[in-house]
Amino acid sequence: MTTINPDAPGTEAVAESAQLRARLMALTSGAERLLSAVRTGSVRAAICDLARQVSDADALAIWILNPAVGEWRIVHSVGLSDSFAGQRLKGTSVPFAAPLVAHDLDATPTLEHRRAEYRAEGIRSLVSVPLPVNGERGATLVLYYRTMHRISESELQVAIALGHLAAAAMGHAESFEEERRLRNDAQRQAARLTFLADSSSLFTSLDYETTLRQVAQMSVPLLSDWCAVDILADGKLQRLATAHVDPAKVEFAEQFIARYPPDLSEDAGLGRVLRTGEPLLLAEVTDEMLAAGARDAEHLASLRALSLQSVIMAPLNARGRTLGIITWVSSTPGRSFSETDLALFMDLSGRAALAIDNAQLYEAAQRANQVKDEFLAVVSHELRTPLNTILGWSTMLLGADYGAVTLRKALQTIERNARTQAQLVDDLLNFARLGSGHIELTRESLDICGTVAALAVESRPEAERLQIALDVAIPSAPCLINGDPQRVRQVVSNLLSNALKFTEAGGRVRLRVEPAPNHVDIVVSDTGIGISPAFIPHVFERFLQGDPSSTRRHGGLGLGLAIAKEFTERMGGAISARSDGPGAGATFVVTFPRVPSTG
Repeated sequence: MTTINPDAPGTEAVAESAQLRARLMALTSGAERLLSAVRTGSVRAAICDLARQVSDADALAIWILNPAVGEWRIVHSVGLSDSFAGQRLKGTSVPFAAPLVAHDLDATPTLEHRRAEYRAEGIRSLVSVPLPVNGERGATLVLYYRTMHRISESELQVAIALGHLAAAAMGHAESFEEERRLRNDAQRQAARLTFLADSSSLFTSLDYETTLRQVAQMSVPLLSDWCAVDILADGKLQRLATAHVDPAKVEFAEQFIARYPPDLSEDAGLGRVLRTGEPLLLAEVTDEMLAAGARDAEHLASLRALSLQSVIMAPLNARGRTLGIITWVSSTPGRSFSETDLALFMDLSGRAALAIDNAQLYEAAQRANQVKDEFLAVVSHELRTPLNTILGWSTMLLGADYGAVTLRKALQTIERNARTQAQLVDDLLNFARLGSGHIELTRESLDICGTVAALAVESRPEAERLQIALDVAIPSAPCLINGDPQRVRQVVSNLLSNALKFTEAGGRVRLRVEPAPNHVDIVVSDTGIGISPAFIPHVFERFLQGDPSSTRRHGGLGLGLAIAKEFTERMGGAISARSDGPGAGATFVVTFPRVPSTG
């Protein structure tokens, strides 16, 4: 039996040679699996796995350079702590072309700036092998040793061979992923163009709500995983449509928006898009973003449950107004929106906004036509009513002789109806002149108390005829304002006439002048039929009346308040109305800036 003496000359060389062969065989057998991997993550894991088989390293790491920020980071590691693996290092490229060998890190000057981190991790030696992926020195494989380790020549040769193999595998994976990315981009672009072509027919409809719901449904899953449409109404966003690749999540999304309505005053998100009219692209939604925007822990949990990966918010802009927002969301990891997606979505939101604006303009035109038709019907009725009365009494008087009492009654009736018709004609003329800008208002100092007192005296006989109590409260001291005497008188007269008209017999009308240091209020209140809350915002609009039918109980063209508002505002004043609802009466307040008395 032959005995081998381990101390014999050449034994160490033989052992190293055998070890080299074994490692090269492991490297060769692992090469096929490494080169067959086509996903970057799989390649990196396979590189570290193979490195463990062909080396005695205690830990391994692949470092990658992000040239956009000039920063190195570990993208895959084995045997390192989280704190060490999470480091970021500044740099532009691997500063060495051949492997960097550090048998003793405490005695390696080139790595002195990193000595504290190595000591904290317990690393005593290392080998850093450049990975020239596609010819660029932007990656390196580092083998770490936690005991002092003198790297042999055979280990170094294996590390170099592994580096070449790893660089080739990473380059192959990057090329494959780039090809796949380009193919996916081409497919997505074709899908975008198809979507735009298919959606174009939708925007011809005047039913924009149905159109937007269809757009949301068509967007999923072709363009996004989520799509939501919000329309601005009365200063608030109202959710019009929600679509999701998983219909079961639509209800969750609707419950979420109901529980956590968007705060439009915030500097981010929907509020920012509404205020600026500019789109918002979040290519990557991080957990830090969710935490920063969460209102509480439960809100944060709900945000995380939405699986937001990437978001685009596109405003619905038309004629300088933002009508709402369409939001597209990706909840698929790795699917991020780009500037190309943003351009598509802005094109889509622009078409949708135009459809909304056209539909609203059409509805407004239809309403205006309806209101004008109703107004013309009212004008016809109102002008005919006093005329019929005048003609009736005139015909009756011409047909026979009547006593003084009947004659006086007839003349009073004719006079009252003639005045009514004259007022109707005056309202029509004033309305036409206001619309064409042909009314000129003078501005002079006048005592509003005297004007109101005179109107109260003139209106009292009518109030007594209607059996309505007229209470008047006017200060004895003058209250001076700047205005057109005739138009100020007309404003107050219109309000007082309205109050008497809409108050039943036995009711009460109050006329007050309330001076303040800088202004004076003329207040006309009544106990009449009141105004419904829904009509209060429209009470001063032209053509509109609470009851526009020609069979309503109270006459008039519905222009008096509109004219009063126009005159008041042109003279620098303001007018307002309030009521607690039908049957609760109404109060109108006219406010004029007060002119200091010089007396």
